[in-house]
Amino acid sequence: MNNPLQFDPMFPDVLGMIAPTNARITLDALQLAVGVFPRQAYLNQPFEVVTILQSMIDQPMNVRIALQLPVKDPSGRPMNITAARKMVDLSLKPGEVGALRVPVAALSPTQPGENYPIQVAVRY
Repeated sequence: MNNPLQFDPMFPDVLGMIAPTNARITLDALQLAVGVFPRQAYLNQPFEVVTILQSMIDQPMNVRIALQLPVKDPSGRPMNITAARKMVDLSLKPGEVGALRVPVAALSPTQPGENYPIQVAVRY
Protein backbone atom coordinates (compact mmCIF):
# COMPACT_ATOMS: atom_id res chain seq x y z
CA MET A 1 0.00 0.00 0.00
CA ASN A 2 1.42 3.39 -0.98
CA ASN A 3 1.71 6.05 1.66
CA PRO A 4 0.21 9.27 0.23
CA LEU A 5 2.61 11.30 2.39
CA GLN A 6 5.70 9.47 1.14
CA PHE A 7 8.29 11.80 -0.40
CA ASP A 8 9.12 10.81 -3.97
CA PRO A 9 11.51 13.30 -5.58
CA MET A 10 11.19 13.95 -9.29
CA PHE A 11 14.24 15.28 -11.07
CA PRO A 12 14.06 17.03 -14.45
CA ASP A 13 15.69 15.25 -17.39
CA VAL A 14 18.29 17.91 -18.16
CA LEU A 15 20.50 15.50 -20.10
CA GLY A 16 17.52 14.56 -22.28
CA MET A 17 17.13 18.22 -23.26
CA ILE A 18 20.69 18.53 -24.59
CA ALA A 19 21.64 15.03 -25.77
CA PRO A 20 19.64 12.82 -28.12
CA THR A 21 18.37 9.54 -26.65
CA ASN A 22 20.75 7.48 -28.80
CA ALA A 23 23.75 9.42 -27.42
CA ARG A 24 22.84 8.78 -23.79
CA ILE A 25 24.32 5.93 -21.76
CA THR A 26 22.41 4.69 -18.71
CA LEU A 27 24.25 2.92 -15.88
CA ASP A 28 21.40 2.25 -13.41
CA ALA A 29 21.52 5.39 -11.23
CA LEU A 30 23.75 7.44 -13.56
CA GLN A 31 23.19 8.70 -17.08
CA LEU A 32 25.89 10.25 -19.23
CA ALA A 33 26.80 11.44 -22.69
CA VAL A 34 30.34 11.85 -24.04
CA GLY A 35 31.61 14.03 -26.85
CA VAL A 36 34.60 15.93 -28.17
CA PHE A 37 34.75 19.70 -28.68
CA PRO A 38 35.56 20.98 -31.17
CA ARG A 39 34.68 18.05 -33.39
CA GLN A 40 37.83 18.52 -35.47
CA ALA A 41 41.20 18.59 -33.71
CA TYR A 42 44.60 19.73 -34.93
CA LEU A 43 48.12 18.72 -33.96
CA ASN A 44 49.40 20.71 -30.96
CA GLN A 45 45.99 22.37 -30.46
CA PRO A 46 43.94 21.50 -27.38
CA PHE A 47 40.45 20.07 -27.60
CA GLU A 48 38.16 18.76 -24.87
CA VAL A 49 36.61 15.43 -23.99
CA VAL A 50 33.26 16.47 -22.50
CA THR A 51 31.29 14.11 -20.27
CA ILE A 52 27.84 15.21 -19.14
CA LEU A 53 26.66 13.35 -16.04
CA GLN A 54 23.15 13.12 -14.59
CA SER A 55 22.43 11.52 -11.22
CA MET A 56 19.15 9.62 -11.18
CA ILE A 57 18.94 9.09 -7.42
CA ASP A 58 18.18 11.10 -4.31
CA GLN A 59 21.53 10.39 -2.63
CA PRO A 60 25.07 11.72 -3.13
CA MET A 61 27.11 9.72 -5.62
CA ASN A 62 30.89 9.42 -6.08
CA VAL A 63 31.97 9.03 -9.70
CA ARG A 64 35.36 8.08 -11.14
CA ILE A 65 36.05 8.82 -14.80
CA ALA A 66 39.13 7.51 -16.61
CA LEU A 67 40.22 8.43 -20.14
CA GLN A 68 41.77 5.70 -22.22
CA LEU A 69 43.75 7.38 -24.99
CA PRO A 70 44.96 5.54 -28.10
CA VAL A 71 48.69 4.84 -28.44
CA LYS A 72 48.57 3.55 -32.04
CA ASP A 73 46.42 4.48 -35.02
CA PRO A 74 44.58 1.80 -37.06
CA SER A 75 47.70 1.41 -39.27
CA GLY A 76 49.87 0.69 -36.24
CA ARG A 77 51.70 4.04 -36.31
CA PRO A 78 52.43 5.54 -32.89
CA MET A 79 50.16 8.25 -31.52
CA ASN A 80 50.86 10.74 -28.78
CA ILE A 81 47.64 12.03 -27.28
CA THR A 82 48.01 13.63 -23.88
CA ALA A 83 45.42 14.75 -21.33
CA ALA A 84 45.61 17.19 -18.44
CA ARG A 85 44.33 14.33 -16.26
CA LYS A 86 43.53 10.77 -17.24
CA MET A 87 41.49 10.06 -14.10
CA VAL A 88 39.03 12.31 -12.30
CA ASP A 89 37.04 11.67 -9.12
CA LEU A 90 34.01 13.82 -8.42
CA SER A 91 30.88 13.88 -6.32
CA LEU A 92 27.36 14.44 -7.57
CA LYS A 93 24.59 15.70 -5.31
CA PRO A 94 21.17 14.05 -5.47
CA GLY A 95 19.68 14.63 -8.93
CA GLU A 96 22.62 16.80 -9.98
CA VAL A 97 23.65 17.31 -13.61
CA GLY A 98 27.17 18.44 -14.43
CA ALA A 99 29.72 18.59 -17.21
CA LEU A 100 33.31 17.40 -16.90
CA ARG A 101 35.64 18.98 -19.46
CA VAL A 102 39.10 17.42 -19.79
CA PRO A 103 41.64 19.20 -22.02
CA VAL A 104 43.40 16.87 -24.46
CA ALA A 105 45.97 17.45 -27.23
CA ALA A 106 47.41 15.39 -30.07
CA LEU A 107 51.17 15.78 -30.33
CA SER A 108 53.82 14.55 -32.78
CA PRO A 109 54.21 11.82 -34.10
CA THR A 110 50.40 11.53 -34.33
CA GLN A 111 49.36 11.50 -37.99
CA PRO A 112 46.20 13.13 -39.38
CA GLY A 113 43.22 10.79 -39.46
CA GLU A 114 39.57 10.34 -38.64
CA ASN A 115 37.65 8.63 -35.87
CA TYR A 116 40.52 7.96 -33.48
CA PRO A 117 38.91 6.35 -30.43
CA ILE A 118 39.10 8.00 -27.03
CA GLN A 119 37.37 5.78 -24.51
CA VAL A 120 35.81 6.93 -21.26
CA ALA A 121 35.47 4.46 -18.38
CA VAL A 122 32.98 5.43 -15.67
CA ARG A 123 32.49 3.88 -12.23
CA TYR A 124 30.27 5.02 -9.41
